[in-house]
Amino acid sequence: MEQPLVIGLVMLAAFGSVGALFGLLWKQRPFRIPAWLLAGAVLISLIGVWLVVAETERLEHYVALRGWTQTQGTIIDSRVIGVRAFRPEIVYQYHVDSIVFTDSTSLDPPSFGGRNSKRDAAEGVASEYPVGKAVTIHFNPNDPSDSRLKITAPWSVYGQLGFGAFLFGAGLLLIAGRIRES
Repeated sequence: MEQPLVIGLVMLAAFGSVGALFGLLWKQRPFRIPAWLLAGAVLISLIGVWLVVAETERLEHYVALRGWTQTQGTIIDSRVIGVRAFRPEIVYQYHVDSIVFTDSTSLDPPSFGGRNSKRDAAEGVASEYPVGKAVTIHFNPNDPSDSRLKITAPWSVYGQLGFGAFLFGAGLLLIAGRIRES
């Protein structure tokens, strides 16, 4: 079984089990769970499952990138762009079969925090990739123009995966609490 699928299933099982267990053990409820809240709980659970499935597929994509071919490249530009939402722009060049390719990436830095923290994060990433630095490039063997400087999943994949599992567990908590009332 693929590692990302296992991660997704474990998160769903863990959060779902905790939510269902708390829902069944929930003894003192200040109010009866109305039908509209039950419908909302089902919707929340379904959104949670959808998020986990979608992010598990994204995680599988990043695992597949590990099989891409590697070559050496060079950073040709590294700067911070943006006015309110700062992000690094790293431009690199690499050769495949005597053909020169140029690509760019922002390396997906976290986009939360204040304006100065976003700028600091972007400047930190840009400073790690100065012009002229030799880097390892991963490229798609079927389409050498498709490349990545890093092949690790960005933080947002794990954040959304966890949030989806949390929604699933929260929905099950309310559903199990309603079932216990019956």
